[in-house]
Amino acid sequence: MTPSWRLKTEGGAASWKAKECLRKAVGAARVAYVASAGGIFAVTGAAKAFGAFGQAKMLHLRDPILGLRFGHLMLGLAVAELTIASVCLFSGRRKLSLVLVAWMSTNFAVYRVGLWLIGWHHPCACLGNLTDALHISADTGESLVKMLLTYLLIGSYLMLCVPDPNPSGRPAGLEPKS
Repeated sequence: MTPSWRLKTEGGAASWKAKECLRKAVGAARVAYVASAGGIFAVTGAAKAFGAFGQAKMLHLRDPILGLRFGHLMLGLAVAELTIASVCLFSGRRKLSLVLVAWMSTNFAVYRVGLWLIGWHHPCACLGNLTDALHISADTGESLVKMLLTYLLIGSYLMLCVPDPNPSGRPAGLEPKS
């Protein structure tokens, strides 16, 4: 039984062209999403790394959920985000990249829900000093972070749920004959 998402090939050349078009579109969407997620993690990871070595008083305060100092937490997250960015941008391993983006964005979402549940209503300092460098307010930075988190969370799960019409990763037409 052929899954409903697969195009039947009995229709000849037209079906083959439609299948190739779908394969290219899904592949291009995945490549573009993984590259954009890698870029987001590269920027936010670098911002956290620079911010972790700053002089802000909040870096010495303890995180209300994990109990770590914010400076240490930001440094650890910077390493994790830059690692994920490297996998997304340089490895070519789409599925691993999507799993890592989904994992990290899920952790961020759960963490933010935890902050909300304990009544912590301070703006996130997850962009480090980047908000100051861009001359944007803490509230604007907070909105930007929420939009990026939504994009990463929903996008990664959508890309993981849509079946890959080219699971081998080979260019179209180079699949082994069955």
